[in-house]
Amino acid sequence: MLAGWKRTPFWTYLILQLPDILLVGLILLFLYRWEVLPLAWAVGLLVAWAAKDLAFYPLVKDAFAPPRTGPESLIGARAVAHDRLAPEGLVRLGAELWRGEALHPDRPIAGGCSVVVRGRRGLTLVVEAEAPARTDEGAADRDGSPARPEPPG
Repeated sequence: MLAGWKRTPFWTYLILQLPDILLVGLILLFLYRWEVLPLAWAVGLLVAWAAKDLAFYPLVKDAFAPPRTGPESLIGARAVAHDRLAPEGLVRLGAELWRGEALHPDRPIAGGCSVVVRGRRGLTLVVEAEAPARTDEGAADRDGSPARPEPPG
């Protein structure tokens, strides 16, 4: 492997496109040599062909990325707390319900809150609230609902 070169999906895709680009370039070269195609057209068509390959990359890049499998693929995923996590409860990740545990047991997470998976313990996801909860006094009414701002006046 070349020093400093890292195999990424983009470079894999580009290397697989090189034979295609070289073949088109060779055909265009022969058409130019046989005076069927002007040089400007041959160069323009080759550039357009290469640009087409670059334009298609965003559509096919997932096919060249390493597969994300196994339990570690869940880390960093976004989920929703199905019920209150104080510190344990249920978390909805996609269409599945998982047992969840708050990363910080002293900070309960309300049901319906967006959470991020930070780790796992067996089949339990360790999650953290996506946005930190407000801790200032008066931020919630007695029933736990957020306080409404008073209208200016």
